[in-house]
Amino acid sequence: LLTQLSLDLVGCKADEVNDKVDQSLEKIGQSYDLDRLSIWWVRGEFMYRDNDWARDGLSGSRVQFAKLSDLPNAQRKLMTAGAIYKVGSVADMPMDSADRKFIEAQGIRSLMIVPLQHEGKTIGIAACATVGRERRWQDDAETELRLLLGKITDAKQQAESTLAIFRRERDLSLSEELAQVGSYAFYPTDDSADFPRGWAAQFSVELCELIEAREDEASYELLLSRIHEDDKSRIDSAMAALINDGSHFEQEFRFSNPGGQIVHIASRAELEIGRAGEISRIVGSCRDVTEQFNREEALVVALEENEALRDRLHDENILLREEIQTFTEFEQIIGESTALRASLNLAARAAPTDSTILILGETGTGKELVAKAIHKLSNRADQRLVSVNCTALPVSYTHL
Repeated sequence: LLTQLSLDLVGCKADEVNDKVDQSLEKIGQSYDLDRLSIWWVRGEFMYRDNDWARDGLSGSRVQFAKLSDLPNAQRKLMTAGAIYKVGSVADMPMDSADRKFIEAQGIRSLMIVPLQHEGKTIGIAACATVGRERRWQDDAETELRLLLGKITDAKQQAESTLAIFRRERDLSLSEELAQVGSYAFYPTDDSADFPRGWAAQFSVELCELIEAREDEASYELLLSRIHEDDKSRIDSAMAALINDGSHFEQEFRFSNPGGQIVHIASRAELEIGRAGEISRIVGSCRDVTEQFNREEALVVALEENEALRDRLHDENILLREEIQTFTEFEQIIGESTALRASLNLAARAAPTDSTILILGETGTGKELVAKAIHKLSNRADQRLVSVNCTALPVSYTHL
C-alpha cells in the first residue's frame, strides 16, 4: 500500500492532489478497517477539516472546525510531544473528561489520532475512527499509518507551496497589468561570460506587450533594440555601470516599437548578489509613463501659451493706456478716422522729445489744438504756451 500510495502522490499536479488524497484515504480506511478517516490542519488555536472519508452507509465528521482545547489531553500528546493519541473505547475514559465529551459528540467509539508533521512541527492531525464498534489499536498499525499519512502530508505541503508560488505570480502579473508595469530578469548561464554574452533573459507578459515581442524572444539585445535611437547609448552605459560597480539604475527613456508606437518608460534595476559575491541575477521593471508624459507636455504647452498670452495682454494694455491718454489729451479734437488717429498717435509720441515739430494743414483743421495738446504732453507742460498769429505780423517780422 505504501508503494502504491507513493506512486499515486509523487509527481501529480498541484490541482490534482486533493482528488489523489481522497482516493488514498479510501484505500487506507478500507485496508485498516476504519469507519472514518479525516485530515485536519492546525491554524493557531483552531483546526479545520480538509479531506474526509467515511465507509459506505456512514456519514463523515460532524464538524468542520474545532478548537484544540476541546481535546486537552490529545492536544498535549499531539502538539507538544508529537505522539499518537489512542482511545480503544470511549467507555474507558473518565465521565467528566473534555476529550470524552467531544469524541462522544462525534458518534465515535474508538479513535486514533496521528500527528501530521512537517520540518519537525505538528501542522495537522489525521483522525482514524470506528463508529459502531470498538477496536484495539496495534503497534504495527500505528507505525504503518504514520508512514502512509506522512506521504499525504508531504504531498499536500508540496501542492500548497506550488499553488502559493502560482498565486504570487498571478497576483504579481495582475499588479503589473493594473500598474502598467513590466518586469525583466537577466541571469548568467556561463560563469565566465561577460554581460550580456552568455546571459539568459526572462520578460513578463506585460513587458512583452509593451515592446511588442514574444516571451520566447526575450534577450538583452532585443530589449536594447526596442529603445529609441536617441536613448539607446545612454541606457546601455547605465546598465554597464550597474553591472561593473553596482551604480544606481533609475532611468527614463523611450521604446520605439516595430509598429511605430513611441512608449515613454520609467525603469529601475538592481543586482542580486550570490553568496560568493557574484551577480546571480539582474532584475528590473519598466513602467509605462506615456500618459503622464503627455499630460506634462500638454501642461508645458499650456503654460507657454499662457505666458505668451500674458505678454500680449501686457503689451496691449500699454498700447491701450497710451491710446487712452492720447485721446484724453486730444479730447477737443473731434474725429474717428484712421488718418486722424494715426496723426494724433504720432503727435503723442513726438511730444516728450526736444525736437521741433511742424504741423501742416489747411485753415480750420485744428493745427492750434494739436499744438496745445503736444505742449500739454511735453516736458514743458508746466510753462506757458505762447501762440503767435503769423498772418497778423508785418512783413518785416516774418523775415526776421
